[in-house]
Amino acid sequence: MTQFNSLNVNDQAVDDPVPNTRVDIPGFGYVIVNEQHLAAPNSREKTAANALRIVITLSNTLGLPVGTQIVVGHAASLLFPVPDDSVLVDPDSWWIQ
Repeated sequence: MTQFNSLNVNDQAVDDPVPNTRVDIPGFGYVIVNEQHLAAPNSREKTAANALRIVITLSNTLGLPVGTQIVVGHAASLLFPVPDDSVLVDPDSWWIQ
């Protein structure tokens, strides 16, 4: 669960935002606050969360290219089965039998 204390976006208070709250940023694009991507039940897809994801959709005074995405506070998790007779080597190699 993502929590914010006194978060303001474009002079708009964003207190206790529901997941995937979108706030427009004039002259730049928008920000998604408390972004959550939840895997379907019994799926092997990862679950991920971003505290803030800023998306640049307009030419702007800072010169940030359109299409730029800035993520602040990212977390991800993945659950996968490991056979009983396997030895886990490292999180990136799954397992060795």
